[in-house]
Formats: sequence, C-alpha cells, structure tokens
Amino acid sequence: VDVDANSLNSNDVFVLKLPQNSGYIWVGKGASQEEEKGAEYVASVLKCKTLRIQEGEEPEEFWNSLGGKKDYQTSPLLETQAEDHPPRLYGCSNKTGRFV
Repeated sequence: VDVDANSLNSNDVFVLKLPQNSGYIWVGKGASQEEEKGAEYVASVLKCKTLRIQEGEEPEEFWNSLGGKKDYQTSPLLETQAEDHPPRLYGCSNKTGRFV
C-alpha cells in the first residue's frame, strides 16, 4: 500500500518498515489477533525490528514517516464500548416433537 496515513484502516494491522530495518506494527482498534500474528510474520520475513503500537498511541515519528497525520478509514462503532446486557436464558427443547 502507499506509504501514507490515508492507507491505514482501523480494522486492520500494518507493518511500517523504516530505514535501518526498524519500524512499527500498527494495530487498529478493530484488528483481529490473527491479523496481528500475520503482521509479526511479515515483519520477521522483512527482517524488520518493529515496535508494536495501538491505534491512538502513535509516536510522532510514526506519523512523520507517513507524511503527517491524516484521516483514514475507521468506524464510529470502534470508538464506543459495547454495552453490557443482563444475562439471558434461552430454552432449546424438542418436547413438542420439533426442535424449532
């Protein structure tokens, strides 16, 4: 992808390789553990010593390397915590002769 902050997406993980084989693994708020593991593998193949950073905790060097902080693909749903709901019990039975 283009080396630009616009390329980021909150649902994904990105590896930013810098000169001298340093870099970052940027973990978006909606990223999965599998995506994180995949990024770690990519960084190892690139022989890149990376620092793992969470979305929202980026150091200035990260943004400078991408040409400055800019808007990127995200979702407002990732900004709010899911509301807890009270426990619910669902009965599943075949006592009527049908399981539906």
